[in-house]
Amino acid sequence: MLSKTQPFWWNDKRLLSRLLWPLSWLYGAVVARRMTRMRGDLVTVPVLCVGNFTVGGTGKTPVAEALARAALARGRKPGFVLRGYGAKITAARLVDPERHTYADVGDEALMLSRTAPVAVSPGRVDAARLLQDAGVDFIIMDDGLQSGKLRPDFTVAVVDARRGFGNGYCLPAGPLRAPLAAQLPKAEVILLNGTGSAAPSVVAAADRANVPVVHFSQKPVEGLIKWPAKGFWPMRGSVIRKNF
Repeated sequence: MLSKTQPFWWNDKRLLSRLLWPLSWLYGAVVARRMTRMRGDLVTVPVLCVGNFTVGGTGKTPVAEALARAALARGRKPGFVLRGYGAKITAARLVDPERHTYADVGDEALMLSRTAPVAVSPGRVDAARLLQDAGVDFIIMDDGLQSGKLRPDFTVAVVDARRGFGNGYCLPAGPLRAPLAAQLPKAEVILLNGTGSAAPSVVAAADRANVPVVHFSQKPVEGLIKWPAKGFWPMRGSVIRKNF
């Protein structure tokens, strides 16, 4: 299955998307059925899922980081659960930025470990339990809206106002990770990132599903962070602003 965004996903029903539609329908049906059936395991601390509906960047990880900083400011002990995308992980592990590299745990896990403890695992539940044992009292699950393995107490979905839902098709014909009909009920709120031509269609879909929408924007902040196991590494952070 395609993991990188394709240009034709963001155009309205191009020929290639139509040719791939049978595979898209089959994929979407399988994922939707799994999402409907899986309830997920609970842990003893609150879990907030920060997810997205599509493949590709929406600003999800900077939102997760901003929420952790807000929790820290309120005296909580947040921690992150990630799948560890891009790394070879066979069992849950706590991220040690002094020892691990991006190949060990994934680049997003290293970035977030600047802010709060991070545990990575494809299963997510075992990662959440590692964080519990480490004294974390509030878990932020970066991604996992479609997974169903770890049950969140609250879910926010981040959507790029420029791209929205793309052509509306599931992988591989479009960018959707599952049909919107299966994904929208999983979200308690949609965070609409920035401004763009796709914003009205996102708001309309959210209204039909009775999901509230909050508009916000991100300001990139460039810098260099030194990871002992990798040397200096260019990173991007964000300043989050809510648009009223």
